[in-house]
Amino acid sequence: MGKEDSIAIVIAYSKSVEDSKILDFICYGIEEEGIPYKLVAMDIKDAISLAKEGAKQSKLGIGLSLDEEGKGCLNHSNFKDDKVLFLKKIKTEEDARILGTNGARLMKGIPFKMEGKAKN
Repeated sequence: MGKEDSIAIVIAYSKSVEDSKILDFICYGIEEEGIPYKLVAMDIKDAISLAKEGAKQSKLGIGLSLDEEGKGCLNHSNFKDDKVLFLKKIKTEEDARILGTNGARLMKGIPFKMEGKAKN
């Protein structure tokens, strides 16, 4: 993390989020890629609005979010209002880690990490 005005991905989360473990795993995914981030609690309730606001606050233009329903989102400030890159219900720690990794990879300009094949 770092100073308030630092160059970083912003992880915006609803103040009502109770599972900080999911936030931890989003952070781990970003850390593994070597990109700075900062956590910002907001009064916003939905994942898309949180990610859009995070992207606006980020000097990198990248916002990740976690809402009170457990949905995560990845957005860039250059996207139009009705577009987001990823929006998904975070069901596992690995889902959270992949979301963080992909936020960092968006900044680095390298291919996104995708989920493994579903198990039958």
